[in-house]
Amino acid sequence: MIQERAKVLRVADGVAWLRCESQAGCQRCAEGRGCGGGIFSRLLGDRLQEIPVNVTEPVAPDDWVMVGLEPVAVQNAAFLMYGLPLALLLVGAIAGDWIGGDLPALLGSASGLVAGFALARYWSGQGGRGHRYQPVMLRRLEPGEPCPSN
Repeated sequence: MIQERAKVLRVADGVAWLRCESQAGCQRCAEGRGCGGGIFSRLLGDRLQEIPVNVTEPVAPDDWVMVGLEPVAVQNAAFLMYGLPLALLLVGAIAGDWIGGDLPALLGSASGLVAGFALARYWSGQGGRGHRYQPVMLRRLEPGEPCPSN
């Protein structure tokens, strides 16, 4: 399971709204030996989204928790966002070329790419509701508990 520290922003109706910790402060990530989260935190800054997680134990705003996500969820998301559009782009290009040359191949590849992104968006909305694709709260962290990768 992929684990990450997150800060509780608010709690309502059995759901905690979390913001994952910036990995720029993690020593291993700052040295370039970590998971790569430091790169994303520098690129995205404070634009990271809040994530809802079902509460498994009592937490309050400003508490720190450990959340986890199954690796298969990350693999499926990567396939949906990268693999499916690329595969449909290639299928569209091959089909367009088979139909009649460069212009149909270009149009086929563009339409395949658009269809791939549309299908990825649709399927991610469907699969996003599944239990195994949602992050889960693993435990409440004690004050000052270090990053798990240290």
